[in-house]
Amino acid sequence: GQLVADLSAGLAVDMEKHTLAVRDLLLKAFDLSLRGQVQGSGIGADTPQFTGTLKLDEFVPRDLLKKLGQQVPETSDAAVLGKAAAEAAFKAGTKSASLSDLKLRLDDTRITGSAGISDFSTAAVTFNLVVDAIDLDRYLPPRKPEPAKPESAAPAPATAGSASAAGAAALLPVDTLRGLKLNGTLKIGQLKAYQMKSSDVSVTLAANDGLVRAHPASARMYQGSYNGDVTVDVRGKQPRIAMNEKLTGVQIEPLLTDMQGKAKITGTANMALKLSAVGNQPEAIRRTMNGNASFAFTDGVIKGMDVLGEIRKAYALVRGKPSTNVSGETEFSALTGTATITNGLVNNPDLQGKSPLMQVQGNGTANLVTEALDYRITATLVDSLEGRGELTGRPIPVSITGTF
Repeated sequence: GQLVADLSAGLAVDMEKHTLAVRDLLLKAFDLSLRGQVQGSGIGADTPQFTGTLKLDEFVPRDLLKKLGQQVPETSDAAVLGKAAAEAAFKAGTKSASLSDLKLRLDDTRITGSAGISDFSTAAVTFNLVVDAIDLDRYLPPRKPEPAKPESAAPAPATAGSASAAGAAALLPVDTLRGLKLNGTLKIGQLKAYQMKSSDVSVTLAANDGLVRAHPASARMYQGSYNGDVTVDVRGKQPRIAMNEKLTGVQIEPLLTDMQGKAKITGTANMALKLSAVGNQPEAIRRTMNGNASFAFTDGVIKGMDVLGEIRKAYALVRGKPSTNVSGETEFSALTGTATITNGLVNNPDLQGKSPLMQVQGNGTANLVTEALDYRITATLVDSLEGRGELTGRPIPVSITGTF
C-alpha cells in the first residue's frame, strides 16, 4: 500500500531532436539501490526507443521478500538467498525490451548472457544464459522420506475424485506452464540437482500455449553423457509427459548412490528410454506410463543377489555337504536387455548376462504401481567348481518374487 523511495538523476531533454538523456540515475527503495544511465530517441513520437545501463547493488533476497510481504521459501540450506546483485545493458521500445551483457550473482552462482521480451502483448520471453555452477538442492525444500508401504498391501486404485489423488502434491505448475511463452538456451558449467551431479549442461527450451519442450538437452555425467528430449503438454485437462532419453558410458554406481543413497548395481551403463505418461501426481504417472527401454551394463556387479552362490549352496545341501558362503553379489562382464512398459507394468523378456563362470537368461515383470516382482532367471554354469563338472551346461532356474 505504500512505497517509500528516493530518486535522483540528471535529466536533459531536447524536444527539437526528440532526445532524452538521464545520467547518474539513483533509485533507492526497500534497501535496494538501482543505478544507471539512459538515452532516449524518438521522444514525443509514437515509437520512442531507449538504451542504457542499469546496475543493482548487492542486496539480501530473503530480506527483500519479507519487506514485500512475500513468504520466504523453505530451503534445504538456510544460508541461500543471502546475497544477490545484477547489471546489464538494455534496449527498450513500446513493443519489446532486451538485456545484453547481463551479469547476475545469486549467492555463489554467476549468470551471464542476454534475455528479453520480444513482444509485450504476448509476454514472449527469449534468453541465452550461461551459469557457472549451481547446487539446486540447496534451494529446494528439505527432502522428506516417503512413508513406508506395508509389504503385503498394494496401493488402492486412485480415482480423479479420491482423497489420495486430491491430496497428492502436483508435480507441475499447470496454470503457469499454460501461459508461458519462452524460447532460449541455458548452459550450466556445473550442476547438482536432486542429488545428481553433471557438467557441461546445455538445454534449449521452447514453450508456447501449454506445449513445453526441452530439446536438445545434453550433459556430461559420471564419466559418461546424457542426451534427452522432454515434452510436457498441458493443453488438455491432464498434463501429458513424453521423454526420449539416453545415457552413454555412465558409471551407474555413483549415479545411483547420489540419487538413492545406495546402488544395487555397478558397471558402465548404456541406456535408452522412450516413455510417455499422463497426470500430475507420481502415482498417476506410474499408472499411465507406457513406452520401451533398452539397457546394457558391462563389467559390473549386482548387489543383493548371488546367483552362483545360491546354486553352490543348493548343490552342497543336496549332496549333504557343508553349506558354502554366499557373497550376496553376482559379477558379470555383460548384462543386456530390453523392456516394454504398459500402464506401469515393465516387461523384460530378454535379459542376457555373462560372467566368467556362468551365463544367464531372464524374463519377467516388475509392476511400478504395486511394486510386485515376478521374474525368472535361468543360469547355466560354464565351468562348475563343484561336482567335477556335474552342473556344467545344465540350466538352473532361479525365481524372484515379492516386492521391490
